[in-house]
Amino acid sequence: QRQGHALLVHWQARGVISLNGAGAISAARDKLHCLELFSAHGIASPKSASIETLCDASDLLTQHFSFPLLVKQHGSTQGRGVEQVWNRAQALQRMAELHRLDEPFLLQEFIAEAQGADLRLFVLNGEVIAAMKRQSVPGDFRANIHLGGKAEIYSPQAQEIDMAVKAAGLLGLDVAGVDIIQSHRGPLLLEVNASPGFEALERVSGVDVAGKMLDLLISRK
Repeated sequence: QRQGHALLVHWQARGVISLNGAGAISAARDKLHCLELFSAHGIASPKSASIETLCDASDLLTQHFSFPLLVKQHGSTQGRGVEQVWNRAQALQRMAELHRLDEPFLLQEFIAEAQGADLRLFVLNGEVIAAMKRQSVPGDFRANIHLGGKAEIYSPQAQEIDMAVKAAGLLGLDVAGVDIIQSHRGPLLLEVNASPGFEALERVSGVDVAGKMLDLLISRK
């Protein structure tokens, strides 16, 4: 990721046009920064906490979370690096392992009522151009297509559209794949992807996502 960021900075300095800037991409990849930014602007997300020490983790498990919960590495992508833990002992063991590896992570509330489903809204230039609902395979809680999740076309509600557009705008992203989970409390923002795949989205929605991105890029020449 660092090499890719440095290369994009170099290209932009030489006048190469990119739909998403290097700074915006870096901000989107910082999960803790995103959570703090979204919370400050009133965007609802699952309850989450960054862990500095294992003492902090023990206190948080006692006071703020119930099981099961998610342990999410900061560099997680496509569902990898996100684990479900079912009890205190399992959680502390996994967090100790990540600390030994110097891998930063978050604790995050598990939204059981979503039943392994989430939403992907594709934002381009401040507009949601396509959306899909993803469903995990039996036995998995992660709905990512790369992990075998199934997708179907979805018509997002106004609140979900507003949430996706606002989140992308806060990060300065012109292209964003915004993941939302439906809960008893309403829609909750999971994360914003600065370099989202769109093959499955094009297939289920019929929207020419790649063409629209090219049109926007050409318009900025």
